[in-house]
Amino acid sequence: MKISKSRLVEIARDFYDFLEKSKFSSVGGLKKAKRRFNIREFPETFVKIGARPSYLNSTAYRVSYIITPKEGIPLELVFNNQLGYFQVIAKSEEKIPGFKYFPIPSEDVFGNRHQYKVVFCEDIFSEAKKELGRLGSCEMIKLPLR
Repeated sequence: MKISKSRLVEIARDFYDFLEKSKFSSVGGLKKAKRRFNIREFPETFVKIGARPSYLNSTAYRVSYIITPKEGIPLELVFNNQLGYFQVIAKSEEKIPGFKYFPIPSEDVFGNRHQYKVVFCEDIFSEAKKELGRLGSCEMIKLPLR
């Protein structure tokens, strides 16, 4: 399914609301969290948390917003506390302001392009939530307000 900017705004808002309700306050909370959380009453929409090895013997925690079977992973946050950065990975059929396309063109079967934004900062979890909030605002992606 093609993911428009307006659809991405809805997804970002849901993802932000999930983080607010889950009471995670740091990357450390992700380490202790269960691995899958259903969003609302829909079992096909969920958030999955996982850890993977990353650069320079560090660990990255991925928090993926997943919609099966049609949209896959339209939005994902990656946290690396050891290296002091977070990354937002999104996919959309349209260019997202402030995001970059991956160097090797990457798109899904529907033509949605994978895009990313990396931010280095002190409090990566709080800043990532703020970035998600900006992505969920109509202003961020130049949509008319509802």
